[in-house]
Amino acid sequence: TDKEEDDLISSWCKTKQLICFRGSEWDVLGRFYNAYKKHSDAKVLVRICADNLLISFQVMDQVIERYCSIDCDYMSNANRPPNYSEDGFAVEVFSPRALELAHINSKLLSEREHVCPWMKKELKANWINTRAGYSHKLSVDTEQDLQAVERIFQELEAVSDFSIEDVDELLHNMPEIKLINHDSVV
Repeated sequence: TDKEEDDLISSWCKTKQLICFRGSEWDVLGRFYNAYKKHSDAKVLVRICADNLLISFQVMDQVIERYCSIDCDYMSNANRPPNYSEDGFAVEVFSPRALELAHINSKLLSEREHVCPWMKKELKANWINTRAGYSHKLSVDTEQDLQAVERIFQELEAVSDFSIEDVDELLHNMPEIKLINHDSVV
């Protein structure tokens, strides 16, 4: 954000020669749109939220490939419970046109704060499951969520680029990990 408390993030990005775009704390859609307008001419946009720490390039590739193979404005593997909730691995893909229309037409705070709700309601949206039967709560919203995800990283430390299948299998074999954040809701 453009708040002083986020100066540390901006400074860190500068030391790593990373682009950092700052804007309103509550208007995430506006921040996303303005960052795109200032720094990109991409034909396809990918949104990954910071609370999805388990993001996998395989999942991302599947969602992008599906988006590119059908006629739609928005594609995701999450954010449409109960059938499309690959929580912790969520990817959203959309066109610059969809982003611009959402930016212009989103009036509700919930639409501005979460970037894609207007797109999912008003444009041609589609969803994909990349792992059949996946039903884990693995986005990080609470301390318990963070503990569960940290445990997954510990258990899969030896697996380079672990996948959604690896995590699903781990949780099947070690259900006690799911108990760490069993009170969290997908």
